[in-house]
Amino acid sequence: MLSQIIEGDALSLTLRWLANLCNNRCSTFTLLAAVSRTFHWNCCHAVLGTLNSIAEGPGTTAATLMQRLPWALYGSSLRRINAVKQVMDDGPLHAWAAHGLAAQLDRHSAEFCTWAQHAKASGALRSVAAVSPWAVSPTRFRDEFIDASVPALLEGLAEEWPARQSWHPQALFEAMRDEPAGLRCGEDDDGQDVLLSIADYLAYILAQGDDTPLYFFDFRFGEQIPGLLEGYRPPVEYFPEDLMALMGSERPPFRWFLMGPRGSGADVHVDPPYTCAWNALLHGCKRWALIDPGLSADDVGVGTVPDDAPSLEWFGETLQKLVEAHPGKVQTVDQHAGDVLFIPPGWWHVTWNLGDINTAVTHNFVTRATFQESLRSIEECEDLQSAIQDLYGLLDQDQAARWLDVVSQS
Repeated sequence: MLSQIIEGDALSLTLRWLANLCNNRCSTFTLLAAVSRTFHWNCCHAVLGTLNSIAEGPGTTAATLMQRLPWALYGSSLRRINAVKQVMDDGPLHAWAAHGLAAQLDRHSAEFCTWAQHAKASGALRSVAAVSPWAVSPTRFRDEFIDASVPALLEGLAEEWPARQSWHPQALFEAMRDEPAGLRCGEDDDGQDVLLSIADYLAYILAQGDDTPLYFFDFRFGEQIPGLLEGYRPPVEYFPEDLMALMGSERPPFRWFLMGPRGSGADVHVDPPYTCAWNALLHGCKRWALIDPGLSADDVGVGTVPDDAPSLEWFGETLQKLVEAHPGKVQTVDQHAGDVLFIPPGWWHVTWNLGDINTAVTHNFVTRATFQESLRSIEECEDLQSAIQDLYGLLDQDQAARWLDVVSQS
């Protein structure tokens, strides 16, 4: 009977009525989704509409009703996602949202902006240099930023990349709805990767309210889902050198696919020594803090914020104390969709995702200048190959020897 009532154009009104009636209880929608194929199919289109309507800027959370609808599409998604959470943390599921931080994101972001404005006015906090690729030539960019090891944001450099459309949440959901391969969203107690499909993860993003949301950070995406590589090409006009590319298929992990909801982010960390990175944001808005490489792990607060704490905690008290103790050593910037950020070697960095859904790709690379600098740093080492292996995270000394030989001939 219900399957005959919920048909055609009346579906959207029925969904809204049911949402009010059920007070957004996801389990009830899951039951209704199983009533008929027609209801299931129409719920699918409701999800696509939600993903399509999500804006790219900060503070644009979708309506509560539409945040809950994905569970109607994927009753099994809830079970799979809960299973993933149990693998990562065997505590009660409600503990993931025990502090209600998802509802406080706007307030925390506003407080940060107020503090940052005053800190920058005093000179204690600096802004990452933002440049236009149409105004700054690749040669000038290399001279002023890459060779000088100065962070910079290339505004709009990725605006025309295919991924600006193909990695839009709606497009990804449509393309990956039946893709079984999963990407890394965390690890278990044994350090093993925990995987989730992109379709399940998008459903999770729209419905979650976790204090520290699951976050895609996967370096095998090109092998797991090769179609994602068609969305972009490295911006070699601005980053032409990559000595690690000379290793071919032997090179260690160097590219990552990132996706996360509002409030997610990466803890403060530093990339392998003497490697640079570019990070292209294809959807959403991401807040960055980059910290002078002269500061130590203790200085930047490594380990002071628990692993399960959200990025907003570091951007609060930890960052303020850091800026007070080391004025002028921290730079911040809000990266928007289409922007590419350059991160020089040794710079600490931490991120806080501000958009509803934030999707990015990042590559690490080694320039000839940084490679020569690394050789100078180990020139007194008796075993050069072993030192190179340790510096660049290579598999063994034989691989290091082969790479040194290729570089010397290039």
